[in-house]
Amino acid sequence: MAATTTALATTNSTHGPTYGASNRVKPFLVEQTIDFSDQNIDANGSTIECCAIPADHLIMYADVEVTTAITSNQTDGTIDMGLSGGDADYWVDGFDIDGASAGAYAGVDTATAGVPLLVTADGSLKLTFAGTAGTISAGVIRVFAVCMPIEGGLSKATDVDRDQLA
Repeated sequence: MAATTTALATTNSTHGPTYGASNRVKPFLVEQTIDFSDQNIDANGSTIECCAIPADHLIMYADVEVTTAITSNQTDGTIDMGLSGGDADYWVDGFDIDGASAGAYAGVDTATAGVPLLVTADGSLKLTFAGTAGTISAGVIRVFAVCMPIEGGLSKATDVDRDQLA
């Protein structure tokens, strides 16, 4: 089977920016669940683009969680996760995807741990698979990122009905 590129960015669950009582913008979660029984993934060289990240946002943290153990016909499959068009393993580097149990997190790359990533143009997180030729046939992972909008002129309410009643 040949390596493939799959774009899933249009199916994220984005929990959008919200404002608190102080009218300050808050971080939000972008996540996507990938069910490998629905995909055709060659474990050697395939990529999946997921979790759309808007321009002018700061990725504060990103990771991969195995929710259902992966089934594949190989034993050396790994994944990297970075920003599409950027550092391919910024967040995750060489996570043993086929050896991980349900509930395992990849953990961030030690070289970039704790270093937020500025996204200046619309993009997405990208998973890159490596290992010997083989197919991932089942299992579920969750890819997620905590993002913070930083663009200028963030719109927020300046008046509320309560102010009009005073």
